[in-house]
Amino acid sequence: MCRALRFILIVIAGLAALAAGAAWIASRTMHRWSERDVALSSELAITGARQALVAAWRRDDGAGVQALLDEIARDERIMAAAACRADGGRVAVTHHYPAHLTCRELLERVRPDPGSTDAWRDWGTTLPLPGGAVHLSAQPLVDAGDALGFVVLAHDMRYAERREVSTRAPGRRSGCGRRCHATCAASG
Repeated sequence: MCRALRFILIVIAGLAALAAGAAWIASRTMHRWSERDVALSSELAITGARQALVAAWRRDDGAGVQALLDEIARDERIMAAAACRADGGRVAVTHHYPAHLTCRELLERVRPDPGSTDAWRDWGTTLPLPGGAVHLSAQPLVDAGDALGFVVLAHDMRYAERREVSTRAPGRRSGCGRRCHATCAASG
């Protein structure tokens, strides 16, 4: 009996470790998918507005760029946007854009190194902020080979955090754990 109990405990511990590992992998996968979804959403939003942004930028129409950023930021998951010049100066910024994230600071992430023949590059990262996680996506705005600057979109990642929490604890959210426990108790 003692051997059987010890074997059962080892099997249960092994299954628990396996379940914990699977939950961790699922959580990491969900996080990567969410970040990829946000990056694609940013690319789509900026690509859709690219011609209008370039036209307003070329006319040196800061109010026009501002209006376009405000329109982009109306998306339910895009909380803010900024347009930055190729020299790191700011062209326009929406109301909820985090003030401490300057164009000059983000410029180094998007612009190639001085003297390099590399092209400007897309950049993105997720930052923890007091109100919740924010994913920043910066994309260069290039017209006919001329880098005008870049556009930064700040995405609210709280929805992804909620989705990850619900993935980790589906029984608690749906009551399935209680129903399954009650069913097992009634049949046992």
